[in-house]
Amino acid sequence: MIKRTQLFLAATSLLYAGPVLAGFAGTGWDVLPVFTAIFLLWLVVLRPHIWPPTMLDWLTPAALATFAARALVQVLLIALCIGIGRGLGLLFADPRAIPPGFAFGLSLASVLLCRLFWDPVKAQEIDALLDDALARIAQPPSKGPGRPDPDA
Repeated sequence: MIKRTQLFLAATSLLYAGPVLAGFAGTGWDVLPVFTAIFLLWLVVLRPHIWPPTMLDWLTPAALATFAARALVQVLLIALCIGIGRGLGLLFADPRAIPPGFAFGLSLASVLLCRLFWDPVKAQEIDALLDDALARIAQPPSKGPGRPDPDA
């Protein structure tokens, strides 16, 4: 189990390595939409249960707002990664020989590799279990027989 998790984390790092490498190579900000699409694809493939199940559900204001918020977070993450890559590019001599297609391919390969190591159905079950456990912890204890009074 730990080995599968480690492989998943390694594959996920490729997702972020793409924009860092693109920034390192000095590509412009025109790569932002492509990386945003790849990052959103990653979310759709690995977390399908967080998205609306039908096309009609997508048209609700809440679904559109949620999508916009998730997309904005991805854009900010990508911009940060590109900025880090550009900063690293300034430290090294002429890293411009890296084509942007390689960076795109690296991030896209992450989607495929992560799906090999991640089961979205099992992840949804674990999320539901954790949500239930947190809800139980948040409930105040009841005053039943054999239980001390929490107000005393």
